[in-house]
Amino acid sequence: AYAASWDGVTDAAPSKNAIYDAINSSTYSPTFTSVANLDSTPTKGGDFSYMRIGSFVQVSGYATIDATAPATITQFGISLPVASNLVAASDLTGVCAANAVISESGGVFGDTANDRANVHFICNSVASHALFIQFQYQII
Repeated sequence: AYAASWDGVTDAAPSKNAIYDAINSSTYSPTFTSVANLDSTPTKGGDFSYMRIGSFVQVSGYATIDATAPATITQFGISLPVASNLVAASDLTGVCAANAVISESGGVFGDTANDRANVHFICNSVASHALFIQFQYQII
């Protein structure tokens, strides 16, 4: 019933410390990189939260963006809290949405060239506003 992946012990239940070590939550200060249709690099609205469960990581937070043109694909990159070697765009998936701009939402996917999250959406407002972001990925 128990695998060697739990501290190498196969005949006893995992210890509380082993379970705690496998489930970890914290915050981090991401680095943003402008990619398309932004007047300036997005700014974080505070530290992002993340939870790591084994080799999977769930991230959430928000950024303030200032787009150049409306009705245009807008993109920026977000550094990861735990490094991963993303091989395919689908190795990291998520969503984003503005709470104060009607119909402004999009996707988040893996940027395999830079091993970071790529936020991708159609911007509906050129006024500076918050974009809420959530994504998950596997540490590869």
